[in-house]
Amino acid sequence: MTRSAILQLVYLASYLLVLLVPGTNGANAGEITPAASNRRSNGIVWGAETNRYSGGILFINDSRGLMVSTYVLRTIGTNTNWPKWEPFLPAYLAPSNEFCGPVELRDAAGMKVPMLRPEVSSREAYPDTMSYAYLSQPKFRSYNGMAPGDLSLFTSEKDNNQPIKYFALLEYFAIKEPGEYQLTVWPKLYRRSNENRDLYIRIDIPPITVPIQVDRASLKK
Repeated sequence: MTRSAILQLVYLASYLLVLLVPGTNGANAGEITPAASNRRSNGIVWGAETNRYSGGILFINDSRGLMVSTYVLRTIGTNTNWPKWEPFLPAYLAPSNEFCGPVELRDAAGMKVPMLRPEVSSREAYPDTMSYAYLSQPKFRSYNGMAPGDLSLFTSEKDNNQPIKYFALLEYFAIKEPGEYQLTVWPKLYRRSNENRDLYIRIDIPPITVPIQVDRASLKK
């Protein structure tokens, strides 16, 4: 086989890899092909696992409206990337916007529902790293004077931990008609670096997609 033919085969293999492997085509975080949700526990739909982290969604339609809770599960096991204990420093932080990560809603025809707050799904909202000293500035501090987003993660699907984010669907999407929808969340959080205690590194949790049934009464709440 000639050198030219070998180079053509290498180029073709690289091209196919870009097409077939999610996230290798330079797409925005909110454009990655959703991973199939494969299990439920306590009403939470859990997605795929990566590096012992997985995300979950709990959807409830009650008197408050269409409510979405997002969770992150950290599976027990050996993982040298887990943050070491440090006094007065949280192991995990939420993004600086204190949201769960990019979100997307599609109707039964597969069309995207317009967002009312598109900034929560922008690439700029989730930088690769964050500085705890930067987040400790007064403009970021929460009501108790602490930097935002100190997270407590699940270590078991049976845990009763708080979600990393709890939000009303109608505050983020312009849903006009009742019907079947598909909600996808790309959870993101930040873990403290073991090499630099001020540095927090983004963790990209595989996306979770759940069906959402919207009735006419829900649109009036």
